Amino acid sequence: MEKNAQLFLNQIAGVKIRIKEIHWDAEKMNEHKLADDISSKINEFEDSIAEELQSLFGKIEPGETVPVFPKSMKLKELNKEMIGYTYAYYNTLKDNKLIGIKATVETFIHDLNVFDYLIDMSVNESKTPFGKLKKIFRFDENKLKEKIEKQTLNLMENVTKDKDISGNYQIDNKRVFIDDENKAIVIKDVETNSLIYSDEGESTKNLLNLFKLMGGDFHLVLEKWLKDNFPE
Repeated sequence: MEKNAQLFLNQIAGVKIRIKEIHWDAEKMNEHKLADDISSKINEFEDSIAEELQSLFGKIEPGETVPVFPKSMKLKELNKEMIGYTYAYYNTLKDNKLIGIKATVETFIHDLNVFDYLIDMSVNESKTPFGKLKKIFRFDENKLKEKIEKQTLNLMENVTKDKDISGNYQIDNKRVFIDDENKAIVIKDVETNSLIYSDEGESTKNLLNLFKLMGGDFHLVLEKWLKDNFPE
């Protein structure tokens, strides 16, 4: 076999072994699949060029092909190294009778350049745990919180709308007036009749709904709330 051709076949044999090792070692499915695709393309090219070389230079004898191993241990670098081997061999194809070999090598260089681009895409997708999904599912944290709060309030309203806890309640030395319809609450000291707390509107509406959701004896729920918020 012609020496330049044999060296190139030896280099291809080394790359095939290394790319299979990378295929086995791949941690991500996209790299695993891509290594397999590149390996298949190299096998196809090797068979094609080896058969044409034998028609020009004679048979390749068993044991004549000795793998020359590349330095690269990563798919991107290995593909680049294979491109370098291929360009180096292409530059030796000066004889007109090698025009078919030259055309096959040109197509192979095209394929390797495409794989170089696909490897870059694969690496970029792997930089984030979500890959391309991260580009699709963008969200504003504050808007998400606001949406959850609205959904929670809607749920509370649906659950509590049929209950009414309006009335006057006395717990220890506190008198509590609740107007559930108008969403108001007033707390006074029993002995002095002085105002301890008064509020109405959205915040009171949410508080009263919370009282209802807690279930059980409302008197006990109110008693605990008073102790927690208005200790002696």
